[in-house]
Amino acid sequence: GQAQFNIPSIDSSGSGSIVSINEKLSKDKVTVEVTTLDEELKNVDDFSTIVIDVEGNEYNVLKGSKNIIKNHKPFIILEVNKKLLNATKNNEFVEMYNFINSFEYEMFHIKKIGLEKVNVNNFKKFENKNCVCIPKEYSNKKTLLSFSILKFSLNPFN
Repeated sequence: GQAQFNIPSIDSSGSGSIVSINEKLSKDKVTVEVTTLDEELKNVDDFSTIVIDVEGNEYNVLKGSKNIIKNHKPFIILEVNKKLLNATKNNEFVEMYNFINSFEYEMFHIKKIGLEKVNVNNFKKFENKNCVCIPKEYSNKKTLLSFSILKFSLNPFN
């Protein structure tokens, strides 16, 4: 398919998106081709991780990756910007959270001191979060991942 991509002004570098929540940021719009990860990567046999940072369209990317998620159970790292996510139609955080959970995943905030399980009822207090979604069958890896985050935040040159 196709979508309109809003090109940000020079002083808003990095804030281009398919969803425009503030028309003042967009000087120009261009039409771009869009596809799903399931379609684009249908011939790839193995996935360990998916990293998503798409300025509010995280839920759309996840929906377009449902076969990969179901069949390969990759770890999923995503930035969640509540303001941008809620600007997309029917893409509220709770809906995305429930979608991820439907595949037997747990979602954690990535914090400097490690991982903290997402409380969907308390998430509204935070505007911008980096999260990791771990298949429940790999929940034993959560402690090691959390320790690694803490270790590298204390000594990034290690």
